Amino acid sequence: MSSTPRQMISLQMKEMLFSKMTHDLVSPAGATENGLELLEEESGDMAAEALQLVKQSAAQVSARMRVYRLCFGTAGAAAGMDLRTIQQTLLAFYRFEEKYTITFAECTGDLSAEAKKLLFNIVMCAADALMYGGDIHVSWAAGVITITATSKRPEKPVKADALIVYTPSTQELESLTPYNVQAWYTGYYAQQQGIALTVSLDNPAVMVVVAKTPLN
Repeated sequence: MSSTPRQMISLQMKEMLFSKMTHDLVSPAGATENGLELLEEESGDMAAEALQLVKQSAAQVSARMRVYRLCFGTAGAAAGMDLRTIQQTLLAFYRFEEKYTITFAECTGDLSAEAKKLLFNIVMCAADALMYGGDIHVSWAAGVITITATSKRPEKPVKADALIVYTPSTQELESLTPYNVQAWYTGYYAQQQGIALTVSLDNPAVMVVVAKTPLN
């Protein structure tokens, strides 16, 4: 049976997403392995440092896996998450990424499971757009999510083409890469859920993403 275009897109997107996830996990997983090897060989202060390396790397793998599950798994994974849990999950993910800061405004009202899943994807795309690091500010009210990405270096603009400009109607399939696939997936998922996304550049160093659920 031949594959339909939708099936072909789905297959390539899955392959690219898998490549992205494994790429992001290789470094902390390798650090865990190195730390365990040091523990076998060293003692005293060196062993303590190796143990700290193992703990830190294992925490990083765990945090990344949890966010990937929320981004790419079923929306139900995020259904029961309240504001505090969302905050803790994102802060844990970027705990070891010192070039980013995650801040939250007063968030009011609840979000659907689909909107929460989209939120995690947008935040990750925003980080990808901040090539030199910066602040990612998250807020929502009445079902409208607003995420602002501000470069920490005003002279270095955000990478606008990394964020939600890739959708089935604007991005050629052949152009998908492990780098831009999450932006493509985010736009695709929002479209499938009937969530309207807008991306604007207040200036070259500040990008604002607004996601409106179908109820708004």
